[in-house]
Amino acid sequence: MKLLNLFFIFCIANATICFILGLFIYLKNRQNLLNQVWGLFSLSSFLWLLGFGMMVVSSNKNQALFWLKYAYYLGLNFMPITFVHFCLILTDMYKKRKIFIILLYLLGLFLQILTLSNLMVTVKYYSPLNFYTKAKLFYSLFLIIFIFSFGYSVFIVYKSIKKTTGYKKKQLIY
Repeated sequence: MKLLNLFFIFCIANATICFILGLFIYLKNRQNLLNQVWGLFSLSSFLWLLGFGMMVVSSNKNQALFWLKYAYYLGLNFMPITFVHFCLILTDMYKKRKIFIILLYLLGLFLQILTLSNLMVTVKYYSPLNFYTKAKLFYSLFLIIFIFSFGYSVFIVYKSIKKTTGYKKKQLIY
């Protein structure tokens, strides 16, 4: 089996798992904000993996650009933001940081506009994966937001673990 086909299978399998897990969690309690945001995070992960898998097996540049813009980076731009949102809800800090979350989602929308306008990334042919991403002018902004978001999420969970006891502490550790 070719490396490209194997890579595609793993991307699609992982995307499917993300989608099913997110849907399962969401459907367990649709009114629970934590479940709703986990569903958004899972949807973002699904889009990222689906877009990545489809982009690398695309037969031409236009097809690869479509998957890059409308799935891969749509998911990737919102994955760290939904993760911060999830961690803020999990640590009971959401109400204090509502404006911050709104600003992060607006920043994600801005990143998606940059992606659609070809100012952040594009595709380039790379063997053996056919097409792969190529950074452009605003890619470093995406990286900063991505690293900050996950770093901030780890920080707030770690801080909450130190303050919390009992069941909630175990939940945060896991």
